[in-house]
This record gives sequence, C-alpha cells and structure tokens, in this order.
Amino acid sequence: AWVTEQPVYLEPGSHVELKFVRQFPDGAVTWEDKVPNRAIDVPPVENMSVCLNCRFNGDASVNLEPDSLGQAGFSGDSDNMDNDDVCWRIRQEEAAADLANRQRDFEMISEQHRCAKNRLSQEAQELRAELAEVRQQLQRHRQLLEVPDI
Repeated sequence: AWVTEQPVYLEPGSHVELKFVRQFPDGAVTWEDKVPNRAIDVPPVENMSVCLNCRFNGDASVNLEPDSLGQAGFSGDSDNMDNDDVCWRIRQEEAAADLANRQRDFEMISEQHRCAKNRLSQEAQELRAELAEVRQQLQRHRQLLEVPDI
C-alpha cells in the first residue's frame, strides 16, 4: 500500500487525470494498463481534501473531506476497509458535531425570536394603550369644540 505522507496540492476547480505506476526494487516499472486514466474533478473551494482509494488496475473511489483531517492524498492497492472505516467514523463524528452546532444555533435563534416576540408584544400593548389615550383626548377636544361625532 502507498499513502502520501504529505498532502498533494491540487488546484481548486481543476480536472486531474492520472495513472499509477509500480516501481520494483530492480528499477523496472509497470503502468496501469487495464483501466482508463483516473480522473478527479477538484472542488472549486479551498480547504478540501480529495482522497483517492484504489487498487492498482482496479476499482477506485474518491472521497471529498474537509481539510481538518490532515490526511489528504492518495492511497492504493491495499485492503481499504481500514481506511474506509476511518473515513466513515470521521464523517460520522463531523456530522454529529455539525448537528450539535446547528442545534445550538437553532436554540439561540429560537431564544432571539422569543425575545423579539415578547418585545414586540409589549410594544403593541403600549401602542394600544397610547391609542386609547389619544382617542380619549380626541373625544374631550370634540366635546370642548362641540364637534359632532363622525
């Protein structure tokens, strides 16, 4: 198996085609010849890792992950179950954290909404009281001027 020890930078928004090659201790090389060029469309955003898991001359899968993993790069030609399990565990943890953040945001927004509703309700009550007072003043002025009610 091979996994990069350092991330390989890919330009955001780029299209990358590649093939793997095996280099043997005697210097001989073998290119993948049973699969077409592998292709990756890199997301047009920064801080994203593209992980390519594959078997030499075999199946491949591309996973897009936030850079926080710190394990960006390519891996190949091994039993990928361990890597897949780690990716799924990390994704589950990220999803749980995202859900907790969204729930906290929802609770905060709900509290803000409740406070705004209470404030507006209080303002409406004050305006109704002020309107009643203005109506009484208007009624007194009409009586003083002996203007008939409309």
